[in-house]
Amino acid sequence: MNEVPFDIRDEHQHSLPFQPIDTEFGPEGNPIPWRKRGLLHLDIPAFGYRLLYFGMCEKMPPPPAPSAVAAPAPDRITNGIYTVAVTGDRLTITRNGRPVFNRDGIEFASFRDRYGCWGAMDDAEEAWTCREKLFSWKVTGCKILESGPERAKMFVMLEGGKSLMYLQIAVSRDVDAVDFSAVLNWADRGLRLRMMFDQAETVTYQVPGGETTRTGKLGDVPGGRWLEAQLTTGPMGLASDHFSGFSAMEDYFSVIMMRGTFAATGHLDVADEAPERIPCDLGEHRFQWSLTATPGMVRERAEQIQYPPTFVEAWKHRGQTVPCSFSITPDCVRLLDLERVGDHFRLTVQNESDTPVTAQIDGAEIALPPWQIVNVQA
Repeated sequence: MNEVPFDIRDEHQHSLPFQPIDTEFGPEGNPIPWRKRGLLHLDIPAFGYRLLYFGMCEKMPPPPAPSAVAAPAPDRITNGIYTVAVTGDRLTITRNGRPVFNRDGIEFASFRDRYGCWGAMDDAEEAWTCREKLFSWKVTGCKILESGPERAKMFVMLEGGKSLMYLQIAVSRDVDAVDFSAVLNWADRGLRLRMMFDQAETVTYQVPGGETTRTGKLGDVPGGRWLEAQLTTGPMGLASDHFSGFSAMEDYFSVIMMRGTFAATGHLDVADEAPERIPCDLGEHRFQWSLTATPGMVRERAEQIQYPPTFVEAWKHRGQTVPCSFSITPDCVRLLDLERVGDHFRLTVQNESDTPVTAQIDGAEIALPPWQIVNVQA
């Protein structure tokens, strides 16, 4: 049934080139395709929309133009900028042929986590460093899911202790980043999972209402949606809808992915002494992150993760078209909230820079001091 031809057209009925991806099928045993799917490049105006038509046709339209996006090996994908490979139990990444990391690649490892979420009341170093590494996670499966020309995607299964992670890694045409999507079944107690990289000289990361830069050995500190680390090999940015902390040590940098500790306690070894208590992160977790080695790009990737395009499916019909003319400039002005009030919009915006700017919001000029948050009506 994958041979059923279909087409995607724009609002002017022009056929758009796309990469067919896996068809969703109905209930098990039913050979009828439940949903055909395609992947394409599409420009969507800010605060706007595009209208697409999707349906069967007599024959498949021409495919997209060839690209560098490919899966050259059963354990490797590339988009011509980044190449991601499974090397042993680690993930190696190169950008334009040069390794992004000095280490043997990204390592996933579990560390002993003896304290609760409050840490140690006497500020013991072990509580904010957790240096006791117990084991590295093992790669137990790898499969190519897509091989271009718009996107290449690879599935990797990792196992550590009693836990499993189903990881999908993707690179896309002309996108200077590697995208990760994970389903993690966490079943360990008294441990924390870290994703480990090279040592970081400096780390800049988002905090509520702003950002901060830290240097040296930090131990475990909270972070926000994104961070930029200056590694020994160069810059690295991470944006995610899940990560909330990281560790900067003298010999490695890591992101805290999961904890098997307990809430509302600062006691030691509660995981061993209270088996009836359920760890904080026990169960299934779905999240995503994006990695880039291009300075300044990570904030854009964080916005794209937090505010992806919304798709509304409907039968073909005549509907009311709405003009798309709303805009906010410059790029350092971030939209925090948007609410429709009658015939107007109420916006909350912030100047995420160290200098005053004059924001253009739907044609109106508004002066914004550094890091100022204001409410406006448009």
